[in-house]
Amino acid sequence: MNNFPLHQIFFSDIILVQRGDDFKVRVRKNIRPLLRDLNIGSKISLMSCSVLFVVVIVVFVLGLLTNRESSYTFAQKVAEEQNRIVTQSIEEMLKNAENMSSLILYNNNIQNYLRAEGIRQQLETAYSLKNVIQYVKDNSVGISNIVLYRNNGDIITSNHVNMASINKGEFATSYKKMQENGTSIVWQDMHGIDYHIFPDERFAISLYRNVISIYTGERIGMMVLNINENNILSCYEAELNNDTQIYLVNNEGNIISCVEHEHIFQPFDELGTVNGDHFIDNNGQEFLFSQTEVKPMHWSLIRLDRYDAVMRGSWRTIKINLLICVCVFSITTLVIFRYTHRITEPLLQLSKVMDNSEEQIWLRQKLHNVSNDEVGRL
Repeated sequence: MNNFPLHQIFFSDIILVQRGDDFKVRVRKNIRPLLRDLNIGSKISLMSCSVLFVVVIVVFVLGLLTNRESSYTFAQKVAEEQNRIVTQSIEEMLKNAENMSSLILYNNNIQNYLRAEGIRQQLETAYSLKNVIQYVKDNSVGISNIVLYRNNGDIITSNHVNMASINKGEFATSYKKMQENGTSIVWQDMHGIDYHIFPDERFAISLYRNVISIYTGERIGMMVLNINENNILSCYEAELNNDTQIYLVNNEGNIISCVEHEHIFQPFDELGTVNGDHFIDNNGQEFLFSQTEVKPMHWSLIRLDRYDAVMRGSWRTIKINLLICVCVFSITTLVIFRYTHRITEPLLQLSKVMDNSEEQIWLRQKLHNVSNDEVGRL
């Protein structure tokens, strides 16, 4: 660390003070005589324009702050309304799956198939059962496939299922866990599924429900309805663009649905930092942050709108306001100078007469005057 002598610092401060004083002296010498020599009309015009300039600047700044605040509030309300529409669509998809499970639960063909013990009886109901399952799947919103599990380990599914990839051991484990749930619905959060026939459907949420015999009251099987992540994505995909990102996050803070599948199961906190209604990603980009709960699953729908895009309309309004302020100031300044000159013109004529010699002043002087106010009478 360099050590500067104290006397050098002291003298440098003195030099700065002297330069400041010299500047003030030069301003006084140059500005004051200029103002003193101005005619009264120019002084009035200059003072009026100065006051007008200050007023215009204050009005513009207040309008700027108000406009930015209103634009930000409006963007928040729009984001909240869009989130409400998306969450409602997702909730309807989940509710539809629950309703379809009730339809399957009490279907006579399904009841007969799951209760059938002989091979012949199972074959007689299997074909019609397949059609029932496929009909339910095709006429429901969001369900990607349906799986029925029998007590003896047999499985029958809808289309778009790779039977060779089904792990019967996992279904047996799930069937055992569902033993005490009766006909209650159990949802499994987003997870990987190997038996989806399409690679882009490898992530899904699953609805589990026991099938109870309507004749004996005993448990005769279990149904699994899968909703793949792509179907959930379709509920908000229309909202996505270069300025808007949407993430579906579970109650553990992990992403379970987004357009970039590589982020699925990644903690949302790793994407950036949330500060109130602001979000700053790892690249330093600032976003407007809004969050809405998806009630049945206790998920959070998170919407990120780029801050500069949100304020883009605000900047356009600011430019228009600035142009209006400049036009108003310019026109008003011209009016001030024009009418100040007309008001003080008699004084200017009188001043010119008084500049003449005493002998000339006593001669008849004709002054053109059209006003009858104090200045005109003078």
